[in-house]
Amino acid sequence: MPSFVVTGAANGIGRELAKLLLNDNQGSLVDISTSVSDLRAVPSDVNIVQADVSSPEDNDRAFASHAKRFGSPSAVYLNAGVAEAPGAGFPDMRCLNVCLMGVVYGIKSAIHYGMERGGTIVVVASAGGLWPMPYSPTYSTAKAAVVMLTRSLAPSLWKKHQVRLWAVCPQFVDTQLGRAGAQFQKEVTGMLDVSVVAATIADMARWAKPGDVYALMSQGNSLVRRVMLDVVKTVPVFTLPKKSFRKVVIERETHEFRRAARLVDVPTATLEAEAKAGKVIVKNLYCGINASDVNFSAGKYGLHPPMDAGFEGCGVVVRDDTKTYSVGQPLAYLHYGSFSEYVALSPSRAFKVHRACPEVVALLTSGLTALIALEQASTVKPRDVVLVTAAAGGTGQFFVQLAKAMGALVVATCGSADKAVMLKRLGADVVIDYKREDVKRVLQSRGPVDVVIELVGGDMFDTCLKALKVGGRMVIIGAMSQYSSGWQPKAYPGLGGYY
Repeated sequence: MPSFVVTGAANGIGRELAKLLLNDNQGSLVDISTSVSDLRAVPSDVNIVQADVSSPEDNDRAFASHAKRFGSPSAVYLNAGVAEAPGAGFPDMRCLNVCLMGVVYGIKSAIHYGMERGGTIVVVASAGGLWPMPYSPTYSTAKAAVVMLTRSLAPSLWKKHQVRLWAVCPQFVDTQLGRAGAQFQKEVTGMLDVSVVAATIADMARWAKPGDVYALMSQGNSLVRRVMLDVVKTVPVFTLPKKSFRKVVIERETHEFRRAARLVDVPTATLEAEAKAGKVIVKNLYCGINASDVNFSAGKYGLHPPMDAGFEGCGVVVRDDTKTYSVGQPLAYLHYGSFSEYVALSPSRAFKVHRACPEVVALLTSGLTALIALEQASTVKPRDVVLVTAAAGGTGQFFVQLAKAMGALVVATCGSADKAVMLKRLGADVVIDYKREDVKRVLQSRGPVDVVIELVGGDMFDTCLKALKVGGRMVIIGAMSQYSSGWQPKAYPGLGGYY
């Protein structure tokens, strides 16, 4: 059975992590305080160790106790931290020892006592390790050191032990420590809910990569935004290929994308010609794969074969004779041809981004679709009831989060229990699993809705139309139920042939 260790488990993020993890796992809770003992009431196998993480001996004792009872831990959350004591002066050695050396000793003890291969060590640092905190220099110094320790040590831990070491840096969290820091900050955009932060960290522990450093930022009082920060990586410099490059071309018009597409080799000379004609040449690093790629190959967008596939991506500049961008500059774009190793763009069709990463691509088609639909097409107002169908898809997830941020009550549909849990975490107030529940009956019992974001089509369109209140608004985006059939019109042939 998986087991975990949480340090600093008596208060704040550590306590919320402990309560969350103890629902499904066995684990050890480490803290200098004895107030963690009340968590014994949690119906799980728990080992409580009173220890000072700034002591290497206490760390060894805590991990030895865990190993004796549960064996090797599969996850370790190094969360212990203290604020600078008033009047302690600089540096406050107690703060430095707990916030920095506590992490150093925790990592050493975890490895020494047999950290499970493939396991993860999560360092809970702070946004103060990424941006300066003039009112708390020792704390900020310690957290910055922890960030660089993570980035520096992670490669060797992964190579030698297959252990993923990564860090998370929350902004102001609604805990005793977070509130104490916020009082010195002139502008605080919002306090993060501690239970949401803990749930986010636990979820990220499943997929974060070695050396990753994430900031958890606040938008209002409830929304947590995860942003991967490129702390020490450098952007690789690419050059034009020597002879040729590959791209995906649509050669026949059909909704069966695999039959429509072919991978072809293209001479580098074509890129040279495009560059001389005033195009910027981008080495694609990430591209978006959308359901709408099927619409594209089926000829629904007014273009016909042969045509380059893919319509969003990001990468780095390898050549720009117009001098609009410098070589190595990360760019994002919405333009046909992203299913290619290289793409030639008009400089006006691209825009600068901080780094080329998957998160940027998600914000393009999916993010912009949701934002434009909510702000311009449906004009969502606070307290509106917004129904989002196919809410667990890429665009649907943005709809849920943005509608919630606008103050709406969000009702979301999906097709599995796992997706329902994910949508709840994203902020959905009501989730309807259409494989287990009758969507029409649930909607009838809840009363009419103000706004429908409809992404499914077919019978779901009928259900949503009948759920709308008088004067309600419906935004139609695609029709997932029709993709595999090749867009056979149903009850509403006038709606683009989709319904």
